[in-house]
Amino acid sequence: MESRGLRECAEYFHNNKGFHRLLLQIKNKYEALGRVGGFVQLGALKSEEREAFSAFFRKDYSKSIEARISLASFQKCLDNSRFNGVSLPELLEVYFESPVIANKDKRFLKEVVKNDFIIDIALEYEGTNAEEWLLDIFTRKNNAYLTVLGGYNESDERFQKELSAVCKAMVQLPFQYNQYRSLPLFAADITKDPHAFDLNTRAGRLLQYAIGWLFSKKFPDNPEEKAELYYLAGLMIDELSNQVLCCGFEAYADGAPHSGWLAFTAKWQPVSIPLAALSQVSQIVAPKEEVIVVENPSIFSLLSEPCRKKQTALVCTLGQPNLAVYILLDMAVKSGARLFYSGDLDPEGLLIADRLKTRYGESLELQGYSTDVYYQSVSNVLLSESRIKKMQSIREPNLQIVAQAIAETGKAAYQEAFQHMVFDSWFK
Repeated sequence: MESRGLRECAEYFHNNKGFHRLLLQIKNKYEALGRVGGFVQLGALKSEEREAFSAFFRKDYSKSIEARISLASFQKCLDNSRFNGVSLPELLEVYFESPVIANKDKRFLKEVVKNDFIIDIALEYEGTNAEEWLLDIFTRKNNAYLTVLGGYNESDERFQKELSAVCKAMVQLPFQYNQYRSLPLFAADITKDPHAFDLNTRAGRLLQYAIGWLFSKKFPDNPEEKAELYYLAGLMIDELSNQVLCCGFEAYADGAPHSGWLAFTAKWQPVSIPLAALSQVSQIVAPKEEVIVVENPSIFSLLSEPCRKKQTALVCTLGQPNLAVYILLDMAVKSGARLFYSGDLDPEGLLIADRLKTRYGESLELQGYSTDVYYQSVSNVLLSESRIKKMQSIREPNLQIVAQAIAETGKAAYQEAFQHMVFDSWFK
């Protein structure tokens, strides 16, 4: 499954017909060379092509009758645009809706399924999800297909060991036994190397593809999504340093109250819960099925006592939510809690709110996200144009209205300045 950014990138070029002839030439060049390199030449430029090229390459083609464009420059312009992270080969595949394969790889593909090492690995894991995954890769030419091709071309012997290790990992993933394990310890058990499945290794990428295939998830775009994908499979990254600051929750393990959580809740003590501790409980409950979620620790501290009096659970994301925050909130919502989120009225704060709203839908209410609150508490802190542009991806309608106000003034408003407008009536 392609990422949202890749789909949006392909849609952008589909909607700009001036790029079609260029992309067709680039596809042919890439298939000929097998890499992002070389130049393509277009003659008799049409007006729509001149306009499209001028906007994308930031070079005046308005009077040009031909264009000579390098594949490297096209990739560079992608990297400097809002589509940063999309590779040219990926774009070509989604744009043309078919695998874009180098000519030498096309010849290789005719024999790859018959290759001894693929057959040996498939037979070794016959009847398992690992065998199904391998067959799916080569029949549908998706998921880890390009990574597999690249690995084989680079070093078939080394790659055979990596792919075999990933298949072995697939059949031993901890989630199948209702367990969670540290990723390095799991990797060491499988390969003797604790870093074998690190996020930046090829074996790690293959395992991410495999887990994504198991759970019908897209390949993760960033470290946070990768950590969450691994957690689905029962694997934990940074299980001690990845923590959530909270108070007021009850937790249960195997149906029995967790004494440690109960002790902190009885005294209403704030506590940082690491991911490893979250993995050891089966249920998390907010006493009154209400959870206030705030972005900043100063507001968390301010609300701790009022929340104690009202017996309302409290969570602080400490800026961008990490996996521990999401796991805690997921479990609270699963137990019937409603979430009430408030954060800064700046680009980053609105993006956090937008992601939370997208994830939790009707189970989450946004607090303080209105133009009235914004205009009454706006600061003198000027926002850069690059920060303001970040808000273009916001999807929640109410947040879009606030984002427009922020863009017009170019200034931020911070939670510390308007918390009384949001929470005074809450605790009366």
